Amino acid sequence: FINDRLDILEYFQALIKDPEKDTYEVKHIQKSVEDNLWLFGEQYTLLASEEDKFDKALRVFLKEVKGFDEEHFDKYSVDHPDSKKEMDIFAALKGKRYDDAGKEYFHCVVIELKRPSVKLTDKEYEQVKKYKNVISSNAEFTNDNTRWDFILVGNDISDNQNNTANIRDELESNKHHGEYGLLQKSGNKRIYIKTWKQIINEFELRYHDLTDKLRLKELAINQETPDELTSRILEINREGTAA
Repeated sequence: FINDRLDILEYFQALIKDPEKDTYEVKHIQKSVEDNLWLFGEQYTLLASEEDKFDKALRVFLKEVKGFDEEHFDKYSVDHPDSKKEMDIFAALKGKRYDDAGKEYFHCVVIELKRPSVKLTDKEYEQVKKYKNVISSNAEFTNDNTRWDFILVGNDISDNQNNTANIRDELESNKHHGEYGLLQKSGNKRIYIKTWKQIINEFELRYHDLTDKLRLKELAINQETPDELTSRILEINREGTAA
C-alpha cells in the first residue's frame, strides 16, 4: 500500500517537475489529485471539483457532510457575485472530528491547483480569497461546527516583489501562529499557500519509518509525457482497488 503511494509520488513529481512540459491543471494535475487526496491528509472525500459551481457544492456538502435529505437541501442556493466560480478541489474529512475541548466539528478543504509553469502571485491568492468570501457569505457553509482550510498550491512562489507583496506581508504577519504557509486565520477559516515540495515532504515525514524500510525499487521514468504520467498514477490506484 505504501509502495503504491511512493510510486505515485515519483510519477507525480515527474509530472510537476518541468515547467516546460505541457502539464495542465485540469487534465493532469487535478485528475491525479482527485484520485489521491491522501497527498493532503488521510480520509478526505471529494465533494466537488472543476466545473461544479457553488450551488452544487453546497448541496453535496449538506448531503454528504451534514446528512440532509435531498428534499431538504434542494431548496438551498448560494447568493454571491462570485458564486459561479469553480473550485478545483472541494473535499471533506469523513465523519466528525473533536477539538481539544471535546467539541464536535466537520473539516472541509478547498484546494486551488496551479500547473508548473505558473508562479504563485497575489493574483492567484485573490482567487482563493474569493472562494473563502463565497463560503463566508452563506450561513449553511459556516456554522460553528465546520472548519475550513483554503490551500493554494503550485511549484513556486514568484520572486517578483511587486506581484507577491500581499503574500509576503501576510506570511510575515502570521508567523506567530507557527504554521508554515499560513496567510490568513479568521475564526474557523484559514488560508495557506504551499509548494508541491512541501506537500510531498509532509507526506514523507508522516510515513518516514515505513518509507525507509519499504522503498525497494527506483522507478525508471525517462521522457514520459504528462498524459503517460497521469495514466500511470491513475492505473496504480485502479490496480490497488482491484486487489
